[in-house]
Amino acid sequence: MSALLHTALGVAALGLGLTLAARRKGTAVHKWLGRSYALAMLALCLSSFAIPSEIGPTWGRFGVFHAIAVMGVVYLALGVAPVLWRGDVREWYQKHLYFTLWSFVGLLMATLSHVYEPVALALMDPVGLSQQAAVLATAVLVWGVPVVLGTVFIERLKAKYRRKYGDGAFGEPLATA
Repeated sequence: MSALLHTALGVAALGLGLTLAARRKGTAVHKWLGRSYALAMLALCLSSFAIPSEIGPTWGRFGVFHAIAVMGVVYLALGVAPVLWRGDVREWYQKHLYFTLWSFVGLLMATLSHVYEPVALALMDPVGLSQQAAVLATAVLVWGVPVVLGTVFIERLKAKYRRKYGDGAFGEPLATA
């Protein structure tokens, strides 16, 4: 049951994240979708702790995926906090954009990690790569490609909003009283 809930939350977070990335920012719909994404991501990361680790190094019931879940919560919090305290946070918009988009890239990487073994095996048998080459190629596909594509997308989106709104979109000065 825990794995089913975790999967459903992951699918919800992926769908919400893709929708947020594609839609206009700052609207009431964006805010509603953003809150839903944050709740789905938080529940997803927390639900991972109900699933014992069976992959990689473990510490009792916990393993690498649980450490990644902690990082997911950290990036999510760093993306949400500037919105909550935008009057007090310098460059809140840039921080919000940066950390929420990277939380989504992390979600993609974690999701793709679930197909790591089948991809590596597919690269060994039909393609004919050695085990080491298949493991390396899979790591590049599963983790490297999302990082590269995420970097390009995030930088282009930052540039788009900088052109549209000027530097103010990426660093409103703190109000002075």
